[in-house]
Amino acid sequence: MKSLLHCNIKAQLLCWLQTEAEEVLAEALPALEAARVALDDLDRNDVTEIRSFAKPPKPVQTVCECIVVLKGLKDVNWKSAKAMMSEASFLRSLKELDVDNISQKQVRRIEM
Repeated sequence: MKSLLHCNIKAQLLCWLQTEAEEVLAEALPALEAARVALDDLDRNDVTEIRSFAKPPKPVQTVCECIVVLKGLKDVNWKSAKAMMSEASFLRSLKELDVDNISQKQVRRIEM
């Protein structure tokens, strides 16, 4: 009897966790799709313009440094971001970024 009750509690917890995860995913998917659409509006000239900043506006630097984190580069700074953006396949790599495998460590680092 005790074992059955324990299994029932675990099943309820798993159901609750699944519901929570689905709600978080439902909130995140529109933002992900909007980001993908926005990427389609960027071209190489836009990236070149961003790279030309000696000291970019803070929001630009923040976004670029977040990309550095998502791509797994060690040094998270403007110099690394500029080097990353100079890669010929930079825009394509953003479009092909494996968003399903972003680690909790990367998320925490971005949230800082």
